[in-house]
Formats: sequence, structure tokens, C-alpha cells
Amino acid sequence: MSLLDDIIKSDTIKSYLKNFNVIDENNEDAKLLNVLKNESKSMHLNEKEYLIKKIFELNDNYPLNLFTDSKYFKYNELEFFNSNDGDVNNSIFSKINYTSSISGKYKLINILTNPTINGKILNQRKKLIEKCSSSNLKEKCEKISKLEGDVLWFFKEKPEEINNMLNMIYFDNFWNKWFNHNQLILNIYFNFKLILIPLYGLLFPIIIIICPYIILKNFLKVDVTFSFYWKIIKKIYFTGTGFTTIFSNFTKIFNYENKKNKTLTEKIVTVIINFFKYISNSNFGLIIYYIFTISSYLYGIYTTLDYSYSYLKIIKFFNKKINKVVEFIYEKYIKNLNILIMMN
Repeated sequence: MSLLDDIIKSDTIKSYLKNFNVIDENNEDAKLLNVLKNESKSMHLNEKEYLIKKIFELNDNYPLNLFTDSKYFKYNELEFFNSNDGDVNNSIFSKINYTSSISGKYKLINILTNPTINGKILNQRKKLIEKCSSSNLKEKCEKISKLEGDVLWFFKEKPEEINNMLNMIYFDNFWNKWFNHNQLILNIYFNFKLILIPLYGLLFPIIIIICPYIILKNFLKVDVTFSFYWKIIKKIYFTGTGFTTIFSNFTKIFNYENKKNKTLTEKIVTVIINFFKYISNSNFGLIIYYIFTISSYLYGIYTTLDYSYSYLKIIKFFNKKINKVVEFIYEKYIKNLNILIMMN
């Protein structure tokens, strides 16, 4: 099962998003699946161009918008970026553009539309070309190009589902936002949700039985043997006595048994009470009690584990995105540090 499937099938995630009116109850799986798949697949070329123009505050029609300036008329006359027949593939730029990434493409456009006669800059570019020509540049650029969309993903407007998933793993209140910058607090918080809460749910029956005995014996100094304590626990939790007592006390509110002239409603209530009294005092009632107790315990474990597992998958979803950014920085800058030094 894939990461997306795990998130989609989580009842916890779906119920959380319902609280924000983010998903439609009638089509929740399909909508969540579409959102997460769209956010996970490779970014479309047009979307990359839009985001890069937005980041660098470029005109939507860049570089064609430059032709309104007399300084750039020559590019239009030469059909440098766009041919007269409207086909960009017939332009001069399309013939000389060997960049792999969109950011590289716009960097090249910037260099071509802002020529320089500065000897220092020209020598730096010459050294860079010489250095790159001797390295495996094509493979590096292709790898960077593949990672470019994952970096730009952080600059795009996110669907509401993604923002609410982010709110599940980060603090967003004015008084606790600073927790997001403290690694120790985040580690404690995540470990608590992923490990301690499921462990507590799993061990709850043992905790609720053993802890009171430890308190009685060691802190309150009550001289009680474990065998005697265990007899009391069995009577409370394993015989249904506690439930029967609570039900009997509750039925005393409807004291209709000794009443001579009962109304129809009172007669119906009396019959129902007597029926449940009979059930609660019989072996069948004890079986129902056991089934209810065990089912509640198992459902509690399932809910807790489902929440923690889904929470982990969401963390992995965003962690994968962040790792792509780290890889992009490493491939583009760290591995090529010696080339960047040469340029400065």
C-alpha cells in the first residue's frame, strides 16, 4: 500500500478534515486522493514558469513584454524569442537554449537581454564554461531539473486539505508557534503522539489495575495483600457488578413499581426497566458486558493506532518534500562549491 493510500484510508484523517468542512462526506475519498496525487506528482511546465515569474516578480508575458522598450527592439527584429509566425520553436533562442530547468532558462534570458562588457564578469563566465565542459554537466542539470518542481512546491498556493494537514503536525497558535523552532520540543511532541499515546492505550488495562495498588501500598501505606486487592478488582471489572449497581441506582429515579395507578408511559418504562434488570443480572447480561468492555478496548486501540500511523504518514509526506529541497541545494550548490568559488 502506498503512502497516499494509507492517508486516504485513514478514518482519523477524514474525520479531522470533516471538522473543517474541507471534504464532502459523499465523495471524501475521491477528493482527498485527487488532492494528494496532484500534490505528489511532478509539477507541470506551465506551473513552474508561473511560479518562477511570480518569485522573481516578472511580467506574465516575459520576455516578450520587453519589446515595448526601445532598448529591446533588436530582439524583436531578429525574432530572437518569438518568430513572426508565432512559433517559439522557430526562434533563435529555442536553437541555443540547452538549459534543463526553468530557472536556468530564465537565467539565460536575463544574461542575453542584459549583455555586459565587464571583463571580470566575462572572464568568470569563461572559467565557468571551461570548468563545466570538463564535468558531467548534463546529468547534473537533468537531476536538478527533476528536483526543481519540489522546491517550487513550497511557493505555490496550497489546497485547504494540505494546509490543514500541516496544522496537524505544526503549532499554529500565537502562543505556541515558537515550538516549531525548537527541535527538542518537536521531538518530544512527535514521540508522544507516535509512541506514548498508542502505548498508553495498549497498556491502559494494566495501568488502571496496577497503579491503584502501587499507590495504596507504597504511598498511602495501606496494608493490603495483592490477592485481596485482586478479588476486589475482579468483582468491579470482571463480574459486571459495577455496571449492575449503577443501573440499579439509576432506575430508582423511576420509582413506579409501588404505584397503583400507572399511566401508559409509566407502564412501558417499568417493563423496559424490568427487562434490563433481568438481562443485567443474568449470564447473558454478563456476556454483553464482556463484549462491550473488550470491544471498547479494542476500538480504542484501533483509533489510537490509526491516528498515530496516519500522523506518521503525513509527516513522511512533508518530510519527502523537504528532503527533495535538501537534495536540490546539495546538487546545485554544495557539490558545485568549487565552481561557485571560481565565480567570486
